Amino acid sequence: MNRRILLLMGLSAALAGCSATAAPPSASPRAVRAASAPQIPPLAIGAFRLGPGLPPGSDRAVGLRAFRLLPPNKTSFAAYLGETLAEQLRLAGKLDPNARFTISADLIENSANPKVGQATGALAATFRVTENGAVKMEKTLRVEANWNSSFIGAVAIDAAEREYVALYSQLIETLLEDPDFRRAVAR
Repeated sequence: MNRRILLLMGLSAALAGCSATAAPPSASPRAVRAASAPQIPPLAIGAFRLGPGLPPGSDRAVGLRAFRLLPPNKTSFAAYLGETLAEQLRLAGKLDPNARFTISADLIENSANPKVGQATGALAATFRVTENGAVKMEKTLRVEANWNSSFIGAVAIDAAEREYVALYSQLIETLLEDPDFRRAVAR
């Protein structure tokens, strides 16, 4: 057998059962630009939790073949979604724990499938905007991604992690650009 194939098989076996922690949320220029819009006031972050219908703990790790991706600080991917929103608002100068409007969400879909050939991932949440406890908007938003997935485990896992983590920024971008959201927080 070719030495290269043996090396790749060994690397794939070494990765079996391994886990890593996702990088903390980073700036999304598109989300920061959307949050910076004059019609968006300062916002507070409420509870981001696992939604109904998902098994308890299903947002504590995502399987990427034989590899497990964990959320930062080993919290939950629901909390990671809230942290991603908070980071974009902070960078736009719009994060205020005492703001009139609070955004919360239930994570209702959380998947990554880096199968050989065509891989997929999806993320969905039901977002709520409240003003002094009164619901101003409740809406489910979803994003998905498709990417080429290598036969080689290490390559596929790296691509899957990158594509899956990017879904969090994409979902926040979708929220901040959503016309219903913008109407709900209009000054």
